[in-house]
Amino acid sequence: MVIRLNAPVDPEDFRRAGIRVLDDTNGRTVIAFADDPQLLEFHARLTAYKAGPAEGNKHPSYQGFLDAIDTGAEYVGDDKISRRLRDHQATVLPEVALVLDVECWHPGDPAAAEEWRNEVRLKVTQLGGEVLDSYLSNSSLLSLLRVRLQSRHVSTIAEMSAVARVDLRPEPLLTMHDVFNATADDLPAVGAPARDAPIVGVIDSGVRDAHPLLAPAMRDTVVLARSIADARDRDGHGTAVTSLVLHGQLEPLLNERQTPDPVCWILSVRVLDDEHQFPDDELWERLLAEAVEYCADHGARIVNLSVGSALTPYSGAKATPVAALLDEVARRRNLVLVISTGNVAAAAYLAEVDADTPHTYVERLGVSDETRMIDPAPAALALTVGAVCHDPQVGALAREAVEQRPLGNADWPSPFTRRGPGMKDSVKPELVAPGGTLAYDDAAHALTQVPALKLVVASARPDRLLGMDLGTSYAAPLVTHVVAGVAGRHPEASANLLRALTLQSAVETRFWQDLTGGSENERRERARALQGYGRARFEEARSSTNHRVVMYGTAGIRADDVQMWEFPVPRSFTQSSGDRELVVALAFDPPTRGRRLDYLASTMQFEVLRGIKPEVVDAIYRAATEDELEATPEGEDSDPPTDEPKSVAEIGRRRIELEPSANARRGGANQLARWRFKHRLRAEEETYLLMVRNVSSWAGEADLQDYAIAIAWVEDSERDPIYVELEARLRVPIEIEIRA
Repeated sequence: MVIRLNAPVDPEDFRRAGIRVLDDTNGRTVIAFADDPQLLEFHARLTAYKAGPAEGNKHPSYQGFLDAIDTGAEYVGDDKISRRLRDHQATVLPEVALVLDVECWHPGDPAAAEEWRNEVRLKVTQLGGEVLDSYLSNSSLLSLLRVRLQSRHVSTIAEMSAVARVDLRPEPLLTMHDVFNATADDLPAVGAPARDAPIVGVIDSGVRDAHPLLAPAMRDTVVLARSIADARDRDGHGTAVTSLVLHGQLEPLLNERQTPDPVCWILSVRVLDDEHQFPDDELWERLLAEAVEYCADHGARIVNLSVGSALTPYSGAKATPVAALLDEVARRRNLVLVISTGNVAAAAYLAEVDADTPHTYVERLGVSDETRMIDPAPAALALTVGAVCHDPQVGALAREAVEQRPLGNADWPSPFTRRGPGMKDSVKPELVAPGGTLAYDDAAHALTQVPALKLVVASARPDRLLGMDLGTSYAAPLVTHVVAGVAGRHPEASANLLRALTLQSAVETRFWQDLTGGSENERRERARALQGYGRARFEEARSSTNHRVVMYGTAGIRADDVQMWEFPVPRSFTQSSGDRELVVALAFDPPTRGRRLDYLASTMQFEVLRGIKPEVVDAIYRAATEDELEATPEGEDSDPPTDEPKSVAEIGRRRIELEPSANARRGGANQLARWRFKHRLRAEEETYLLMVRNVSSWAGEADLQDYAIAIAWVEDSERDPIYVELEARLRVPIEIEIRA
């Protein structure tokens, strides 16, 4: 059984009840009974407890023990199959053989542990599978098997009472031989970018500009530091970053031998020395500012910064000096800056590592002061990027021992990523991308790196074309790749619009569902501090599909004004129910002042309204007092009233309940919110209103703040397409006034 406790229970109470505790992590306690009589005895205790106090007694029997149990249920096979494995099974045929890691329960008795493990070995063999490796540690209470088994038999193994967990072993597309022995002939032939493709600045350790994956896209390589001799990359970091900016994740590209055209041109500016450090005799703040200006002077619209200073972690107060410098340059030069959160050593926030660390590290990662972002990641106008754990096909296949277990599950925060929030509790990082993860080696009782959990990158070594590495440094260029793809599709887009379109592509990870403790809103907030709004996606950022329609626009708004955008609702949404989603992204670039607690000249927020006319909202807001405007919104009413609202408070009943709330996202210059729903929308609601408000902190009344919005309607792909209908309605040649 799996039970959840609301109070600590003395282990002796379990023993006296004839119960073995098999697992006590992730807010759950998994228990087992040695035999049927003990199970019957436990049910007898439950019956006595439910009967109330016996005559002459004040409390029911076993009250202290049983009161601590909130819920209890049978621990069935579906509970043991990882989400990653379940998702993968949905994409393969039942007879496809999978390599699986099977963890068996270890009850603390070595003989019983061996017996249980042998039961599983026998069943795998009976099902036509093969046991590839095994590991048993009585000191760590760990019993593991690596097996090859057809997908259709996974549930049979998971149903065995001796089995604790079944997971898909990472299955990289490439092998170690593919990576370390690749020649120029083994790599795909890379074409040159389009002549008008955007230029991306990569400020890093230089680049190996003759590398066959990079050479066709190199615009220039320069060095600005006085004490660095040339722009050549001797550290390898800049070359690796550049390969991901140009191509995204390399594993599919190399496996399929595609002939890619890079999405951009590269301008490499070297600021790091051979030891991957900023020169001691030069101000790194000046170097970074000059490097960004240089990129802008030479045509770059996007700049990747996978660099930072671990000596200046963000304290949560005012802006750091470099972040303030970069924000000022980004606004003045109309640039998109993409910055990694920085890396943290696990030892900095974990007092010790043990067999539970692969599942428990995230609790400390999310609260430790040692894991805060480092300069310049807090830059408000930048897209800041954290790292998530391995994808199943990332890395290179090697013979890892079964006792080397990955930290985290797919889309969990990498154990070295850093966290937000940013200034004024803004959402930082805004986005995440794969950065790899570590493994726990039970035999060595230590964390280690394994090839299957790293990313494949271009190498700067003279004897090697490909290499592998991990870190947030490689998550950032994967997002830069997306931004560059958007800029190539929309060459006239402002930096605000590039950020908004990139943001709206983000898919929320399911990591928050794996957190324990607190309400759903609290778990989502904890997840946002590590993962922001989710993972940016290349195609979704660049264009619409039949079932995912993106609308966007740009405008200027004065201080303390409100503007409204009217956008159509797909008519099919009013005719049937189904899985649907509304996504709204906002990006703006306010003036900043580094020495002020009110860092941004103004803040912006948005709400989506239903069943109300723009002119009614306009009149109410013009007549509203400041107190009314600052009142907390009431949120969504599933059946909004039909009578016309008379006040800001009554408008609140027309608000869609977006997630996260306006208060949770209002401090940032990059915002995203979603509304997921299944119900059929009201037939009379053919359009919704996006209400955008600009609240001045110290901006002048006459200042015009530029901003961009992106709105996406998303539906189940099994339904009728919505693109053609919305395109026809939006192409009607009429003027739509922006009401301010």
